[in-house]
Amino acid sequence: MKSLVAVLIIGAMLVVIVPGYAHHSFTADYNREKPATIEGTVTEFWFENPHTRIYMEVEEENGEVEVWEVETMTPNVLRRMGWRPDTFKPGQRLTAAGSLARNGAKRISLSIITLEDGTQMKPLPTDEQRDAFYEQRP
Repeated sequence: MKSLVAVLIIGAMLVVIVPGYAHHSFTADYNREKPATIEGTVTEFWFENPHTRIYMEVEEENGEVEVWEVETMTPNVLRRMGWRPDTFKPGQRLTAAGSLARNGAKRISLSIITLEDGTQMKPLPTDEQRDAFYEQRP
């Protein structure tokens, strides 16, 4: 009986702890004190949970091409901003600005993205955009 109680307690703890541990905070993965801007060509656009990602080939200073991951918000948030699964396509040139990964990986957390025509897109709504979204809801 004691073994069954112990197993149930451990199981309950895992159900509560594991999902919280699986999600990361921005500050755990990215460093606001290390901003970066990269220019490159889209290879993939993942419009999926938990975080949307853009993969880009970026030519480094030494001439080598490296693949960078640009991480941004959930599709749910981005849809409110007008983003769709076909917003970015392979071959499209972009400039992405954000914060570098703490572990040195070729990753940034997106702050702003600039299209070739100069259009800028942010992954978070302004106060006015957020208010307009909620005013439209029935």
